This record gives sequence, structure tokens and C-alpha cells, in this order.
Amino acid sequence: MPVVIRPATAEDLVAVAGDGPRPTLKALAVEADGTLMGLLGFTLTDGRYYAFCDITSAEASPFKLRLARAVLRLFNEMRGAGVTRIYADADPDEPRAPAWLAHLGFTPDPWRPGLYRWTP
Repeated sequence: MPVVIRPATAEDLVAVAGDGPRPTLKALAVEADGTLMGLLGFTLTDGRYYAFCDITSAEASPFKLRLARAVLRLFNEMRGAGVTRIYADADPDEPRAPAWLAHLGFTPDPWRPGLYRWTP
């Protein structure tokens, strides 16, 4: 299954989230065989950056290393832009979410139970 990881477009966001207000974000679209599988990246909400990924571990499994490298490149861009903290929460319905967050360098946030925090 050929996979393409590319910058997300406004059309990708509509396809995944529907119409409505658009948050400020930096995202990648993941396509397999020309079909949009989902988005991953960062959104700026109330002055804080949050990481998101709407691709399940089962969908990502065949190309998890490519996804991890793409996400780490995004983290490097964020670091270069001066971002000092990024938050995320682990989807309780996704059993691999805590391990994925740990692999990316997130640690449990001591001040916000249930959230994870990344710092450069």
C-alpha cells in the first residue's frame, strides 16, 4: 500500500472535521492508495499548542516508522519556531496512544492530570 505524507490542505481538514470554524494548525495529511486516512500535527488553542493524530494504530501499523519520522520533523520545526511546550492527551479508546506519545518524547504533565507534555 503506497503511502503519501504531505502538508494538509483546507480540503483535507473539511474532509476529516467537516465545515465549521478553523483552528490555527500545522498538519500533515496521510494518504494510502490515494485515499485520505487522516491528519496529524499541532493546533494552537487558547495560546497553547496541542498535538493531535486521528489515525488509529491499526491503520498506522504498516508505516509507523514513516509517520514517526514525519512527526519528529514537525517537532523540529516547532522547536525552531521557538515553541517550548506542546500538550496532548491519550485517546482512551486507542491502546497504543500512551506508548506513541512516550516514543515522541511526551511525559505526563504533573500539573494537568490526563495530559502529556513535550518540551524541547
